[in-house]
Amino acid sequence: MESSIQGFTLIELLIVIAVIATLVAVLFPVLASARIAANNSSAQSLARNMVTVSETQRAVETTLQLAAASCQPGLIGQLPPSVDTCQYRQDPNATYILVRSKTGAYFHFDGQRLQGPLAQAPGSW
Repeated sequence: MESSIQGFTLIELLIVIAVIATLVAVLFPVLASARIAANNSSAQSLARNMVTVSETQRAVETTLQLAAASCQPGLIGQLPPSVDTCQYRQDPNATYILVRSKTGAYFHFDGQRLQGPLAQAPGSW
């Protein structure tokens, strides 16, 4: 009587494991760069929203924030998890916003346009 046991050989299992490891090695950098892009996008969005909020506050209130201040709790309740810091400053001419994402990128609104991602904070901060 012949007994036939069907299954995978050790070589076949090792090949499958190698293929899966190769796929993971290829996908990991792609997923990491997508996370960085998402964090930067969130920080950039917060910077744009802070410009809108602070300009609205400036139009409504008669007093002006002349010193640099944190965005929270004055303007927003809580920073998004992808943002490290958020600061704003107003003078009679414009509003200035500086946001730093968890990736270390800075986004800066200089009173006219949003700049970023920047490797370091502008010298005025």
